[in-house]
Amino acid sequence: MKQKTLFLVTLLLFAVSVNAQLILTQSNFYVSASHDTVFSVSPGMITPPDPSASFWDYSNLPSNNTVYLLDTLPNSSFPTAQTAAQVFSAFGPLQVLDFLNRESTPSGYIETGNTMPQQTFSLETFTANPADNITFPAQDYVYSSPFFHLKYPVSPASIWTSGARKVSNFTLTVTSSGLNNAPSKRITNIQADAEVAGWGQIVVPVTGGGTSIPYDVLLIREHKIIRDSFLVNNMPAPTPLLNAFGLSQGQTIHVYTSRFYYTGNERPFLEIDHDTDSSYQNVISCYFMKERVQSSVSVDESYSKNSLSVYPNPSSTHQIYLNNPENTEWESCNVYNSSGQKVFSQNIIDTNSLILLNLPESLPAGMYHIQMKRKGTYSTFSTSFFLSQ
Repeated sequence: MKQKTLFLVTLLLFAVSVNAQLILTQSNFYVSASHDTVFSVSPGMITPPDPSASFWDYSNLPSNNTVYLLDTLPNSSFPTAQTAAQVFSAFGPLQVLDFLNRESTPSGYIETGNTMPQQTFSLETFTANPADNITFPAQDYVYSSPFFHLKYPVSPASIWTSGARKVSNFTLTVTSSGLNNAPSKRITNIQADAEVAGWGQIVVPVTGGGTSIPYDVLLIREHKIIRDSFLVNNMPAPTPLLNAFGLSQGQTIHVYTSRFYYTGNERPFLEIDHDTDSSYQNVISCYFMKERVQSSVSVDESYSKNSLSVYPNPSSTHQIYLNNPENTEWESCNVYNSSGQKVFSQNIIDTNSLILLNLPESLPAGMYHIQMKRKGTYSTFSTSFFLSQ
C-alpha cells in the first residue's frame, strides 16, 4: 500500500510538472542582438502541434538545412531597441532586406520600427530594358505605436491584438511608363491576433545526436493580416504596373503561424509557418533551435540506466542522494531545471555507493534533470527527479 501511494504521488508530481504553467515576463524573456544557428525542416517531415497536448515530442525531426539568423545592433533612431531582427519581405518576386527593431519592456516584447539598407533591383526581366530599376534608399521608419509580439505577462489564458503601420519609400524607373526615379511608397498595415493555444513541454534533437531535455513552453498561435497600398508620384500606382509585379492595390494577405516560446531567448524554440491555412494544419516551413539546448541523452551506452538512481524521489528536502551501486567513478554533476537552465554544479571528489547532493534551498518545486560526467571520459549519463517543495 505504501509503495502504491508513493507511485501515485510520483505520478501526480510528474503530471503537475509537465503541465506547469510557464509565465513569460520581462524578467525571464531576454532579448539581445544574437547570431543563432537554427535548422529548417521540410514540410512533409513535421506534424502540426496539437494544442490540447501537454508534451510535444519532436525528437525525430530531421535537419534538412542550416539557417543563420543574423540580428544586428539597432542604430541611433531606435535608442532603446535591444536587437534588429533580419527579415526579407516579398515585393512581388523581389525579396527586400529589412531589420525590425525590437525590445523587451515591462508591458511586452515589442517592435518599434524598421531599418532598411539601400538596395537596388534591376527590372530588366519584367521590362526588357536594362536601365529600368527599383531602388530602396537607406531609411528608418518609427511606428506611431509599438507592435506587440508578446504582451506580458504571457500565460495560458493570454489573448492579445496588436497592429502597426509601416511605410517603405522607393524610387521607380520604368522608361516605357515615363517613370524616371519616380518617388514611390509602399504602405503596409498589419494587424495580428494572438493567443496561447497550449502549454507543456517540448523536446527536439540536439547537435551531435540525442534529444534535448524537456523545456517548458507556451504554444502561441498568431493570425496576421497584412494589407498593402502603393503610391507612385503621390498617386495610386497604375494597375498595369502593379500587375507586372504580381501586385494589386489594397491586396490583403492572411498568415498563420505557430510558435513555441520559452524563457531565456527571444527566438522561438520551434516555429511553423502555416501560410494561409486558418486551421493551422498546413505546413509551409519550420525551423527549430538545436544548438543552444541541453541534451538529456547519455552517450555512454555501456552504462545501465538502472545503475544510477535518485532517492528520495520525489524529495521534500533539498538534500538528495545518488545511488551508485557499481561505484562508477564520476567526475562532475550538473543539475538543470525544466527550462534548461543550470541551477547547480558539483565536482565529484570521492565516488562511493552513495553520492550526496546539497541543492540550493532557493530551488522551487518542479522537475529537475541531473547530468553526470564519467571520470576521464566524455561520457555522460542523465536522470531526473522531482522536488516537491
